Amino acid sequence: VWIHGGGWRGGSKDRCFIDWLTEQGYAVSSISYRLTDKATFPAQLHDCKGAIRWLRAHAQEYGYSTDRIAVAGSSAGGHLAALLGVTRGIKDLEGDVGGHLDFSSHVDAIVDYYGPTDFVQRTTSQPHKTVAAGSPVNLLLGGPANEKVELARLASPVFHVTADDPPLQIFHGDKDKTVLLAQSERMVAAYQAAERPVTLHVLEGSGHGGAEFFTGENRTRLLEFLAQHLREATPKKTSAIPPNPRHGVDHISPASTILSWPLRNVAVREEAAVARPNILLLFADDLGYETLNCYGGTDFETPHLDRLAGQGMRFNRAYTSPVCTPSRMSLYTGTYAPRHGYYNVLPVHLGTKQAVDFRNTWRTFPQLLRGAGYLTSVTGKWQLAALEFHPDHCRDAGFDSWCVWQIWRNGAKTTRYWQPCFNHDGTIRDDIADRFGPDVLADYVIDQMRTAIAAKRPFYIHHNMLLPHWPISPTPDDKSAGRDGSLAGMIRYLDKLCGRIVDEVDRLGIAEETIVIFMGDNGTDQKAPRVTKQGEVRGGKTDLNDAGTHIPLLVRQTGVIEAGATSDDLIDMADWFPTMCELAGVTIPEELRLDGVSFASTLHGTGHSPRKYVVGGYNNAVSIFDGQW
Repeated sequence: VWIHGGGWRGGSKDRCFIDWLTEQGYAVSSISYRLTDKATFPAQLHDCKGAIRWLRAHAQEYGYSTDRIAVAGSSAGGHLAALLGVTRGIKDLEGDVGGHLDFSSHVDAIVDYYGPTDFVQRTTSQPHKTVAAGSPVNLLLGGPANEKVELARLASPVFHVTADDPPLQIFHGDKDKTVLLAQSERMVAAYQAAERPVTLHVLEGSGHGGAEFFTGENRTRLLEFLAQHLREATPKKTSAIPPNPRHGVDHISPASTILSWPLRNVAVREEAAVARPNILLLFADDLGYETLNCYGGTDFETPHLDRLAGQGMRFNRAYTSPVCTPSRMSLYTGTYAPRHGYYNVLPVHLGTKQAVDFRNTWRTFPQLLRGAGYLTSVTGKWQLAALEFHPDHCRDAGFDSWCVWQIWRNGAKTTRYWQPCFNHDGTIRDDIADRFGPDVLADYVIDQMRTAIAAKRPFYIHHNMLLPHWPISPTPDDKSAGRDGSLAGMIRYLDKLCGRIVDEVDRLGIAEETIVIFMGDNGTDQKAPRVTKQGEVRGGKTDLNDAGTHIPLLVRQTGVIEAGATSDDLIDMADWFPTMCELAGVTIPEELRLDGVSFASTLHGTGHSPRKYVVGGYNNAVSIFDGQW
């Protein structure tokens, strides 16, 4: 349901900024309300609530579902949308406009575009908008807000927030002078205090409105939010639906423009039925299973990862493709290389403009988790786009924040280790001359965990570790000891960083609610010979054999996953998409065709993965392993 803006004294239901949602299978109704030249508050809210009741009363007649309703609006409409959403059950604010009082006016989600939320605070921050004669709020309240304090409080959404209110999404420009960003920040604070789901998207450089609020990535954000909170309902089609999707239904003035009905949905399961754990993925670059002591390796020192294996579950048969891009595509999209088509490393060298299309072609599980309220972050290697031409590509893939290696800069390839160059949320950082790149990224991971905890949001943090990928580089420990760089030193330092991050999880007191995953993206580089208890391992990265595709996989969740457990279930990299969604309590859209199967039951000790074979892909060749070699 869309509520137009216009300072409560202008605007029209004909200006619906979200009618494009009908193309996504939603029903859209744009409603009107009495303006301030006709009536003062709370008449406007009464009209909006009357429209919701009318829509529910006529749902069967017009063939749309009202099992789930979201309300959205911009500016004054955003204020009314938020107020409608947080005032369920307040009799004085319900009114009786349009009748149908046996139907509810409650809504299941709120989307507020730059609407005011606290008229009392605005009397000091923006008196020209709230106190001055003829100002919008003065006209709405029928007098200056500083003289009508109780009415101003009644009309302010921020004072009505409770633990029962629906999820809220807010869009606001940081250059907005009409309604200051602080208004949305106050609403966020109220929601956080009530421990309710809320997301604030701040548009840098944007003022009060503009096309950018309803296009591009912000359109995607809205779709993900609606997909999460509006459940699919089966419509009853009737001949009463107008053939022209623009044709309005205007039985009472508040309700108009019935357009379509819900067809698709991504929903979060009922919160009472499933906990929403944090998920931390430590993803090593070019590290085969044979390198870890807990897998029988003897060449390298991995005490922290061995300890992690003892605290959780070690998987003995986890597989992927033998190079980074096909492996990571399978991880994010839940599909095999023959389906996603990326058999080789995506060229991201200078001059290329290639990028995986995560906006229109491929859905990722981080997109679904972000839509479910997770704070999503990614670090390190990003071999899925030429970042010089696609600096915000990580956001397209579903990440709120990122700090990734900018491989090319100013016509030259940069280093990932000493004097690194990173893309941090679209801003280039090449001024980190005195630090080791993996240390910088470990700091970022820890900072993101703390940020999510402070915001009371579950997190998904994908730490694409730079180590121990070639070239060989001395680590800070090597330099301190006067040693040359070596693969052994790089793996030792990777292990140390993993220990540091996992120790921080424990120190923060979130071990029981955080799933910690460690795994490799493919086999170890062929330039590095490896010796295990079974002898020398040949093959490795780029080879479609065991050494190229067999990866370490360790998973810990204290008190949930049995400590010291092992599993011989076959695990394919594509399995992570459905597994992540099941662990997070997120329903996968029915239209997505996945090759992966969830192994959450293995982690929880309640069953086994049904997988019979795993698939790898490289250089237009495919390997299929059924567990028999």
